[in-house]
Amino acid sequence: MNTITIRPSAIYALLMVIPIILLALLFFGMACRFLPAFILISAFCSAIGLYRYWKIRQTVYSFDAEVLHISTGIFLRRTDSLELYRVKDYIVTRNLLMQLFGLMSLTLLTTDLTGPVTILRGIPKSDLPDIIRERVQRARQNSKIVELN
Repeated sequence: MNTITIRPSAIYALLMVIPIILLALLFFGMACRFLPAFILISAFCSAIGLYRYWKIRQTVYSFDAEVLHISTGIFLRRTDSLELYRVKDYIVTRNLLMQLFGLMSLTLLTTDLTGPVTILRGIPKSDLPDIIRERVQRARQNSKIVELN
């Protein structure tokens, strides 16, 4: 079975840093109009916005037949792994902006003790929930996991 690799959309990352960009522009305008020292605050806000954009874009969600790997970080990479047989439920969230840009967030509710809720944010809208559902069922069969209610 092939590995599926997804990362948050560039549009999603941009939407997440728009408030910081607007703040940087506000301070830049204040620096031009009132006090030139505000240019430092504007540069600082711009750097934070660039860092956040880059951090969002460096997130990678990778699914193989049995495990979901989530890699995050820029300078210090961290990879969390989730056995797919632990997934209990799926929630697809699409606010108005996400609907306009064809994006979604997928929440996985799991029995994993270290991360009972896993959210894949800002991914392109697709049939990924159905693919995960199939892989979860197959992983449960392969691991001989029986769900008791």
